[in-house]
Amino acid sequence: MGRARGLHPATLACIAAGLCEELDLAGSEQRLDASLLVLPFLGFDAVHVEPLVGAGGGVHRHLDDGYYGGGEWLLLTAMLGLAEPDRAEDCVVWIAAHATPEGLLPEQAQDHLLAPEHYERWVAKWGPPPCPLLWSHAMFLTLDQAVRN
Repeated sequence: MGRARGLHPATLACIAAGLCEELDLAGSEQRLDASLLVLPFLGFDAVHVEPLVGAGGGVHRHLDDGYYGGGEWLLLTAMLGLAEPDRAEDCVVWIAAHATPEGLLPEQAQDHLLAPEHYERWVAKWGPPPCPLLWSHAMFLTLDQAVRN
């Protein structure tokens, strides 16, 4: 396997837009997406994510998420724990509770779906939800290490 060479055009466009301080909001969405939990690492507050914390304690991507029924995402829950240290230990426990018997972490938990009527349609078309998801494992380990320190 060869190593890819060069830069992807989208990467170059993002860099150029950032350098030129350009932002096109014409196509932006108004809904909150929990992947914005990365913002506390850039100095922003995570308080606006609270409505996305589900009944189970995990974090939904957004409130109208139908992807695999709109479950609570393990990696977003880890980001919440990193952004709000007082919740970190609870987030570690919640994520660990959603590991498979083999210790694998899925993309999202299916116990508190926002749109359960969409779950079977996604499974029929694409198969079961991603598991294991490396990003879930990476964020869990990052959060667990932060809690231990």
